Amino acid sequence: EIERQASTSAQLHLELLDTGSDGACQPWGDQLPARLRLMHSHWLNRDHGVILLRPRPFFERNVQFLIRTSVPKGPGVSTSFYGCWKVPLHLQPLQWMQLITSRRSELTDQLILPTDSFICSVLSKMEALPFIHAYIRAEEGKECGSE
Repeated sequence: EIERQASTSAQLHLELLDTGSDGACQPWGDQLPARLRLMHSHWLNRDHGVILLRPRPFFERNVQFLIRTSVPKGPGVSTSFYGCWKVPLHLQPLQWMQLITSRRSELTDQLILPTDSFICSVLSKMEALPFIHAYIRAEEGKECGSE
């Protein structure tokens, strides 16, 4: 059974994605850092190709991360990620459609996964590698969802 969150517009329907019994988000989100897999609920809108990461309690709807993706229109959730952006605190209460339209230029912190580097080896002494992630600033003129 799919949990849906309805809106007045058919294009704004969200589907709650199943993270699996182990929280691994297989196969659609296995590249996400553990904190984003385990500490958030994941809501898919197929029409706009976005996955919204919100706090786990159902009534908390602030979007904390936004993933741009290509999603098939039919059943199944096999996706190709374009990127994951941290939503700044002052934008989190906004309706998610505003984040991908009129406010998308303000989503400038793109999530990157750690690589085998000296910095990661130092950080891994304090935190397990699956929990480490970082952000890069979008280049001038390049914003969330632009190629």
